[in-house]
Amino acid sequence: MTGVSRRTFFVLFGLVVLALIALAIALFAGAFGVHGTNASSVGAIGPRGATGAQGPAGPSGSPGPSGAPGTPGANGAGNSTATRPKTIAAGGGTYHVHNSDLVSSMIEIPTSNVSGGSTTIASPYLAATAPVYNTKNVKVGEFSATFLSMQTADGIFTTITNSFTTTSGLVVTWSTPTKVSNLELDTLTKALATQKTVDVTTQAGSATFYGDTFNLAVSASNSTVTFRFNAAT
Repeated sequence: MTGVSRRTFFVLFGLVVLALIALAIALFAGAFGVHGTNASSVGAIGPRGATGAQGPAGPSGSPGPSGAPGTPGANGAGNSTATRPKTIAAGGGTYHVHNSDLVSSMIEIPTSNVSGGSTTIASPYLAATAPVYNTKNVKVGEFSATFLSMQTADGIFTTITNSFTTTSGLVVTWSTPTKVSNLELDTLTKALATQKTVDVTTQAGSATFYGDTFNLAVSASNSTVTFRFNAAT
């Protein structure tokens, strides 16, 4: 190889090397521009897209279990036609009738034995009525009584049926079974004396005492018969 040829070779070789270096630099620079981490090469974040349409509703759930039945309410209070329960009153008052009124009103209902061998010796049946007065001697009601007496060899047995009524609604009835010494009228009126527990079971007048219970004390003297309606205990 001549000297000229050698220089030419080195020149050409240098050019080739430079060309390869330039190509390598170019390739490196291009790769760095595409994949580099330089913030200036990253674009701004684009606007947020519109919200998508709502999806279809899911299937309905199963219904819950039925609640337990409620407690039945109390029975209502209906109207009743039964007699009002008895109550204990503080007192019904004190009253009297005059024996003379009883005797003057008295009637006799005829009686007779029904068999020839009857053991009844005598049998008067009397009825009487008289005004009732309060403690102020004001007439406030009526009293009536019937006296059925039957005389046998064992004595005289009398059943007295009594009815007492006042305008304030103190209406009571009671019976008085008793033995008397004779059939004289004053003896029969004194036989009214008794002590009974009585109930006001009849509604009349103002019905103030309707349904009340009293301890009734009946006392008799030569002139009057007194009725005291005391509080029941």
